[in-house]
Amino acid sequence: MFLLANKDSCALLVIETYITHIRITEYGSHPTSPPPPETRSQSEKPRVIIVSVRKSGRVRMHKSKENANGTFSIGKTWDLNDLTAIESFTAATVEPQLRQWAGDTGFIVNIGKPYYWQAHADKEKKFFIASLIKIYGKYTGGGQPELRGFDPREQDQVLGSRKPPPPRQPLPPYG
Repeated sequence: MFLLANKDSCALLVIETYITHIRITEYGSHPTSPPPPETRSQSEKPRVIIVSVRKSGRVRMHKSKENANGTFSIGKTWDLNDLTAIESFTAATVEPQLRQWAGDTGFIVNIGKPYYWQAHADKEKKFFIASLIKIYGKYTGGGQPELRGFDPREQDQVLGSRKPPPPRQPLPPYG
């Protein structure tokens, strides 16, 4: 599937290729943190976050809005190398009010600065974050963004087989 393409005189030149996406809601009143319920309806913005790869191998994330005719307008683009952290609100150590406001579907992506996004479902959030971690690792030579605020079960789900190995037990002394 093409994401972005240019037509030259004779052929279609593919610039970027789609990898994955997620439909999210962002809040104009609270772009960097979970909004209180009473402020949500007046500041909701439906968006689609699209991850793509350029012919050069550079991976990018685009924030877009869907137009009435089914096309998408890209409003912001980030280089995936700029991703430093992904934050969830499911851990017991998260401030209770933020945990309540974010629920199981809210998360922050730190990519230059923090962006708070609300997925439509917990499963979609986990799938997207797991995909982002896997893609980031593949295109950064095994790196991983910092994960914050994930409860242990959710962290295991998004890391999958990328979980760090358990600490090795020291061998008993020989003798």
